[in-house]
Amino acid sequence: MEVSQPEVMFFRLVTGEDIISLSQEITKGDENDAYFLMKNPMKIIYMQNPMIPSKMAISLMQWVFGRICETQEFKIFETDVITISQPSPSLMEYYHEAVTAMETKPQMEIAEPDVDLIDEDDLEDDSEMLKSILDHIEPSKKTIH
Repeated sequence: MEVSQPEVMFFRLVTGEDIISLSQEITKGDENDAYFLMKNPMKIIYMQNPMIPSKMAISLMQWVFGRICETQEFKIFETDVITISQPSPSLMEYYHEAVTAMETKPQMEIAEPDVDLIDEDDLEDDSEMLKSILDHIEPSKKTIH
């Protein structure tokens, strides 16, 4: 097995996503088993620059949110990559700033729904109203597929 040195690289995936990530290429005996191990991958978002509408701006966001996967390491097979390149120095600096901010910022907590918020009396009233409305609707002979 061969493992390359980790370095920050730009990837365009077959899905059309542009990713910047610290990555290592890992090659086993068979070329078809080769993959990239990405650590802290960030998706590149392109948008119009609000200050200069004729220019584009970029933003970086976590590729897979920490709430979904705490460990931010992913295997991407070579067959899922269209192209790889060295990012520009400014993009690399922005990537390091974004990763540092992501690692130091606490993850957003998502509260579980409070099931006590549902009033059963309201449900019964709503159910009766719905039945009343449906009783006045004539059935259609058309089939919807």
